[in-house]
Amino acid sequence: MRTFRRCPISSGCLEAYLDGESLILFSKKSGRVYGFERESAALFLEIDERLAGNGRRLTFSSDRRQIVEMMVRLLSCEEEGEDEAYEPPLAIGNSIERGDRREHYRASTVTFCVHYPTERLARRLAPMFEHLKTPSSKVDGRRIAVDFEKDEKGWGFSFNGMPVVAGVDEELLPLVLQENMIIALYQSEPYLMALHAGAVGRGGRSILLPGESGSGKTTLTAALLSVGFDLYSDEIARVGYDGKIRSIPFCMNIKEGSWEPLQKLFPRLKMAPEFRRFDAQKVKLLPPENLAKTDALIDAIVFPEYVEGSGCELLPVTSCRTLVRIKEAGYQLQKPLTSDSLQKILTFLLEKPSYILRYGRLEEAVETIGKLHGG
Repeated sequence: MRTFRRCPISSGCLEAYLDGESLILFSKKSGRVYGFERESAALFLEIDERLAGNGRRLTFSSDRRQIVEMMVRLLSCEEEGEDEAYEPPLAIGNSIERGDRREHYRASTVTFCVHYPTERLARRLAPMFEHLKTPSSKVDGRRIAVDFEKDEKGWGFSFNGMPVVAGVDEELLPLVLQENMIIALYQSEPYLMALHAGAVGRGGRSILLPGESGSGKTTLTAALLSVGFDLYSDEIARVGYDGKIRSIPFCMNIKEGSWEPLQKLFPRLKMAPEFRRFDAQKVKLLPPENLAKTDALIDAIVFPEYVEGSGCELLPVTSCRTLVRIKEAGYQLQKPLTSDSLQKILTFLLEKPSYILRYGRLEEAVETIGKLHGG
């Protein structure tokens, strides 16, 4: 566990937090977060001290000029560049009762009420959501009516009468639909941060597995279910303002390269239908097993790195490197950062122990995370 403490600096447009040899900066001007480590962190504090005492009369070696100039701009509130981008919410109106036949799929706090216009489309899409199917008599809470429309380029669909996408090839439609249903679900309530990450847990405690595409994140997440972990997500992990992860109960997207190792753990994957992503990759959908029933606090963050032929290593990562790795994996913020929300991110994410898990054998990676989680 790491502990951050506030660090006074001369500039009024920055907030600074120290964690050992790491320095986290929050620019109140742009909403950006910066991280410096060791020598760079010490250099930033030295520049701050000298600016406060001697105005702008600074001399440093030429090999540090670029980073020094950037640090001076930050301290002088002369930050350049565009502000951080934030995820625009899906346009979703209110559900309207219609007389047509609909299948109801309950996903956490949201029920998707889907009208299939053709039998062909129903055969293609309905199996993806079969594990979420619920009788209409038990539907309560937020409802989203899903309707499809054919156009000259393909299929489009709407949520509660509000168009979401149009002109999607029928072969790509299943995964495009699932992706937008996931977005609608995690946007349905306030959230602090949504990360491109898998998340598994037991007993109300979870392990977060952020990673870029191809890192082995989904494969490792699926394998952990076979040894008793509960699934929170294989793709998007939503961190609430209470610091807890809530489950996103859609099918796991298993890429072609992972079919063979995971078929040993999930035999039904062999006969599962194939789907195609927008990038032409083939995937099979695996309905979630051991779906988590309660929210969970994060115990640790693990960045998977599958390296063929590699041994299994669990390498500690500093808070600054954690910040960089999360950014590289991908994340979304519902609202611009504030001092309050940044402190929550520091507490819920960056204060947690974090590691790179480099592995070549899936069994060893599963065993390592089991030990890390305490069982």
